[in-house]
Amino acid sequence: MAGQFTEEEVKAFVERWRPQLLYNGFRQVWIDTETGEEIDFAQIADVEDLKKASARAEWQYYQKIDAARTQWVSRFPETQKEAALVQFEREMCKVDPYYLGKNWLGYTDAVFHFHYFMANTVSPDRVKPGYRGLREFARDCYKTTFMCITFSVQRIIRDPNVTILYKSNAAENAAKKVQEIKNHFINNVAFTRLFPEYKPRKVAEEGSTTSWSAPCRTRVQAENTVTATGVGSSKGSTSQHYDIIIGDDFWDEKSVTSQEKVAAVKKDMAGIEYLLASPSKGIILYVGTRFSHDDPTTSLEKMREYDCVVVSGLLSCGRSIFPESLSIEKFMDQSQEPYVFSCQVILNPTEENRGFSRSMFRYQEWSDCQRLVKEGKRSYRKVILTDAAGDDKSGSDPVAIIVVACDNEGNYNVIDYIEEQLAPSDFMDRIFAMWDRWQPDFVVRQKTLLETTIMSFMDRANAARGKAGKSMVRFHHYSLGKREKKMRITASLQPLFSHGRIIFDPIMPELHKLERALLEHPRSSNDNGPDALSLLDDPAVSAPATFHPNESKAIDMSAPGAQELEDIELSYRRDAARKMFEKMKQQKGKRYV
Repeated sequence: MAGQFTEEEVKAFVERWRPQLLYNGFRQVWIDTETGEEIDFAQIADVEDLKKASARAEWQYYQKIDAARTQWVSRFPETQKEAALVQFEREMCKVDPYYLGKNWLGYTDAVFHFHYFMANTVSPDRVKPGYRGLREFARDCYKTTFMCITFSVQRIIRDPNVTILYKSNAAENAAKKVQEIKNHFINNVAFTRLFPEYKPRKVAEEGSTTSWSAPCRTRVQAENTVTATGVGSSKGSTSQHYDIIIGDDFWDEKSVTSQEKVAAVKKDMAGIEYLLASPSKGIILYVGTRFSHDDPTTSLEKMREYDCVVVSGLLSCGRSIFPESLSIEKFMDQSQEPYVFSCQVILNPTEENRGFSRSMFRYQEWSDCQRLVKEGKRSYRKVILTDAAGDDKSGSDPVAIIVVACDNEGNYNVIDYIEEQLAPSDFMDRIFAMWDRWQPDFVVRQKTLLETTIMSFMDRANAARGKAGKSMVRFHHYSLGKREKKMRITASLQPLFSHGRIIFDPIMPELHKLERALLEHPRSSNDNGPDALSLLDDPAVSAPATFHPNESKAIDMSAPGAQELEDIELSYRRDAARKMFEKMKQQKGKRYV
C-alpha cells in the first residue's frame, strides 16, 4: 500500500484492532540522565520524534558505559591498561545482551528504543537457574536475533561448559541458527579476538552442521555445547540432557493446521522437562509468535511457572513497535488477512474473518423438540453424518459422528455428537449403536478412500444384523468432488449459521469440541466435526421433514392410559419394521427405494 495515511485513518485502524498493552515486565521506559525525565517510547507516536528520543537515550547509555570503562581501566597501571580494557569488554558482553548483540555480534540494525528492552527480557538478571519463559513478538522484529542467537552466545561465554539444545519447528531451521551461533566463535574476527579461547584451532573442532562444542570447555560430557534438532525428532535428545533448551518458532502455521504436527508439538512439549540435566536449575525458553487460538501460547500463559512476555506489533499510540522495519502502511496491507494479522502482529487472535462466531450459535434441548412433536406443532426426520478420517493411533485425526434432526421448517437440530479417535471396528460399532438409538433415515458417509475401505466390512456386519432380525443400516453416499475442505465447510455452513438454522442441544457432553472447531475455523487443527456437519449441503440430507398437522395430534401424557398407548405404538412400529426387513431379505435381486 503506497502513500501516507491521515491521522483519522490511522486512529480508525488502531481502534479496529485494539492492540494488547505491553505487559509482564516489558516497558520501553528510559530515565533521562540529565533531566531525570521518564521517557516512555511506547507513547511516542511520531516516528521522527521517536528516532530523536531513541538516539538521545542510546547516547546516554553509551556515556554511562564509557564512564564505567574509564573508571575500570584507571585502576590498573599503564602496562596493564590494554588487558584491563579487554577484560571490561568481556564482562560487558557477559551481562548486557544488547551491548553484546549490537557491538560485538554485528547486529547493527537494532534500535535502542525497542531492542534494548527486548534483549533485557532474557538478560542474566531475569533468566536465572530454573527459569521457564515464553517470549512472543510480532514477525520481523529480530526476536530470534536477540532472544535466541545473542542469548545463546552470552550463555556460552558465561560458562564454556554449558549445554544448549536448540529446537525449532523444522530441523533445518534449527541447524541454520546453530550455524549462526557457531560462526560467531569461528568467523567473527572482532569477537574471536575478544574471546580467543573459544575459536577452534583445527577443523575437527568446528563441529558439524547441527552441533558444536567449545574447545575451551573443561567438563567431560556427551552433549555438545549447542545442538540443533527439530520438533518430533529424537536426534540430539535421546539419552542426552541439557542445561538450557530454546524453542525457537517451536510451533508454526503447520502446527495448527496439521493434526500430525499438532501431536508432535504437544508430545515434545510434554517431554521437554525430561531433557534437562537438572530440572530445578535448567532453563526452558520458548520464542516465537502466535498462529491460532489453539497454539501452545494459551496453555503456557496459564502455567504459573512460565514468565510470559507477549508484545503486540501495533501500539495504541498509532505506530508500529519497530517502525524502522515495520511501517504502519505495511501493517495495513497485512491486515487484508484479518485472522493472520491478529495472530502474527497483534498477538491476540480475533474472531473476525474466521467464518463463525459464538453469536451465531442457537440452542434448544432435544426434549423440548420432542414436546413440540407431541403437541402436534413440529415433525422431524433424522440423519447421521460422519467423517471417519482417522484411526486409534496417537496423533491421528479423530472420528466425528453427528446426529441431526431436520424439522419441517428447515431447521437442523444437532442432538448428538461424538469426536474421538476410533479404530475402524470401533467406528462401525458406534454407527450401529447410534442407528439403534436414533432410528434415522440413513447414515451419510463420504466417498473417501478410508470410508470406502470401511464400507466393505460394514456391509458384512450389516448383513449379519439383518440375519439376526435387527434393522440394517441404510447409507447415503456423499461425493466430495474436487472442493477444498475448508472452503466447503465455510460455503455450506456459514449461511445456515448466519440465518440461525443450525441449533445445538446444549446438554450434549461433547458440544464444546464442535463449538471450538467451528470458532477456530479455518485455522483449526481439527475440523472433522465441521466437515461432517457440512454434509448438510446435500439436498437429500438436508430435506425438511414432512409435516401433516391433521395426523399429529397433541397427546396429554398425564391422561390415563396415555403412556400405555405410546408403548403400544412403539411396539407396533418396531414389529412393522421387522416384517419389512424380513420381506426385503426374501426379495433378493430387487431394488427398493
